[in-house]
Amino acid sequence: MGLRLLKGLRLGILSCLLSPLLVRNGISFFEYVGDRLKETGTIPSLAALIRELSASNPFGWSWQPES
Repeated sequence: MGLRLLKGLRLGILSCLLSPLLVRNGISFFEYVGDRLKETGTIPSLAALIRELSASNPFGWSWQPES
C-alpha cells in the first residue's frame, strides 16, 4: 500500500473512534483535529472530555478517577 493510503486509513479509523465522543460534546472532528494541529488549545483535551463525561455518568467500581 502507498503511504498516502495508510495515512488516510489511519485518519479514517481515528475519525470513527473519536467522532461519537466529540459529537456528544458538540465538537466537530475536523475542528478538534485542527485545534490539535494548530496547538491553539481552545478545545479541551480528549482526557478532559472523558473525565467530564465520566463525572456525570460514573462507571461504578470499574472506574477510579485519578487523584
